[in-house]
Amino acid sequence: MFRPNRTQPKHEADNEKVAENRIPVPDDHQLELLAELRERRTIRIDRQEEIRDQATTIMRVVCFIVARYAHGHQGPCRQFLWMLEFQMRVLIVEMITLLAEEEFDRQLEEETWDRVD
Repeated sequence: MFRPNRTQPKHEADNEKVAENRIPVPDDHQLELLAELRERRTIRIDRQEEIRDQATTIMRVVCFIVARYAHGHQGPCRQFLWMLEFQMRVLIVEMITLLAEEEFDRQLEEETWDRVD
């Protein structure tokens, strides 16, 4: 004899489980912030690469100057060497600033994901 099953059909029970186990999703504000942080990260990475390229160029110039004047008694113009040193210091400060921004953004991203519900 056939007895009808009085429990819910399997697919309805599964739907209720899914509803109970909701997947956390960022809201619009959080998504905008995360997108902005990603864009800033990309810009920072590009700028860090530019800084490394500029620093490499400065070091090549310094190596050329050292090689050129290594055996002579007259050195290069002090103002030119000072200019190279100043440019390198500017790059170092900019790199430190980018690293600080990166750390700040990383913490902000982490806090944003922690608040996603």
